[in-house]
Amino acid sequence: MTSPGFHHDSLAARLGQRITLSDDQGNSVSLSLDRLACSSMHGPEWESFALIMVSDEPIAMTQGVYRIAHPELGEHDLFVSPKSYSEFEIVINRRRSSPA
Repeated sequence: MTSPGFHHDSLAARLGQRITLSDDQGNSVSLSLDRLACSSMHGPEWESFALIMVSDEPIAMTQGVYRIAHPELGEHDLFVSPKSYSEFEIVINRRRSSPA
């Protein structure tokens, strides 16, 4: 079975589940997939949304590229921005692939 990937629909189906965020120094933290916020561009041609993740405890974390891991979604290196000490955001803006 192939991974559903890091896409709006696959994330929406997994809200409330946990992912692991890790850096290149070996530090990791478990975050909950909290909510998705679509931009006005989100539609048939563009996938454009923000994924908000939350931690159970405050975390001092800088923005940067982190490895995101989930048993069903796979592993992805993505840019993460802290919104607060307990809320973190990944923004996705990409053209949807055309069917072959």
